[in-house]
Amino acid sequence: MWRAVGLPLLCVALLRIPCGATDGMSLGALEEEVQAMLQAWHGGVVRVVSHHGSDGSPVHSRVASGVVWDRRHVVTFDADLAEATRVDVWLADGTRAVADFVGADPLTGLAVLAMDQPVAFP
Repeated sequence: MWRAVGLPLLCVALLRIPCGATDGMSLGALEEEVQAMLQAWHGGVVRVVSHHGSDGSPVHSRVASGVVWDRRHVVTFDADLAEATRVDVWLADGTRAVADFVGADPLTGLAVLAMDQPVAFP
């Protein structure tokens, strides 16, 4: 199950569980809790395309998955997003949002993007 949902989605799901909420919870119950969150966020999985190049003309692009964190932010892998000349976020409904790099955590390899428009939050 975990490979199917992808690491960014799993990380976000685990971060959304309130601290202490899992005290005394069995592994099976925790898995059910995470699965319920993932089902609710199905529409929150996005495609992140970062364009890398010079003078605004892309030389190459990188594609990754991401998860809508709130109405304007996406959590994804840090694929050198800070150096990207443009980042596009493709939502589950096929619409595109332009995003800016906010920051990254080098220990986890996760990055945060800010989209130029609010989106429906799953």
